Amino acid sequence: MKDMRLVYDLESYLRENHGIHPIFTGTFDPPHIQHVAPLLNSRKRLEERGVANPWLLMPHTRNGKKKPTARLSQRREWLLQTIDFFAPEIAHRVKLVIGMGEPDQPYLYDLPEELQERLLRIAGNDKEGEIQDGRIQTLFVDRAIDMSSTRIRELMKQTKSHSELRLALAPRVLEAVIEAGYWQKPKA
Repeated sequence: MKDMRLVYDLESYLRENHGIHPIFTGTFDPPHIQHVAPLLNSRKRLEERGVANPWLLMPHTRNGKKKPTARLSQRREWLLQTIDFFAPEIAHRVKLVIGMGEPDQPYLYDLPEELQERLLRIAGNDKEGEIQDGRIQTLFVDRAIDMSSTRIRELMKQTKSHSELRLALAPRVLEAVIEAGYWQKPKA
């Protein structure tokens, strides 16, 4: 049985499901509470625009500034766990895009233009001025939480106490990150 929260072929999905589709992309390395905030903060604005389609979440590895530590499949799983933990009230309105995100796979800009025009990128207002996607419109929203994946990686290196991390990461994500030893200081 196919998981209803997964979209295996974005082009086919968009052709079968009409209207505007909010999409939220990023490396999500690791996904955390600040990644949930734009979804929650976009909810009312999407309703005002009449956008009823679920959010499409698309973790990727296409960030020239950094190479993700965790595998894409792991980050996808963590992202769903993060949404389920921090925002269970919207978890049923979230779909995860599979089959895009690796450097050798198609990306949003590879979609036909008429499908790109039906996407509405959700981005934190800290990204305003950075994102210019041509045919894909962007809805900038307040993130409202002072946390970032970079800060999480720094905290993992600096401390043995994970109290701040417990506020930012879903418990199963934190457990997996610690177990894998991601971003921790190598033992001397």
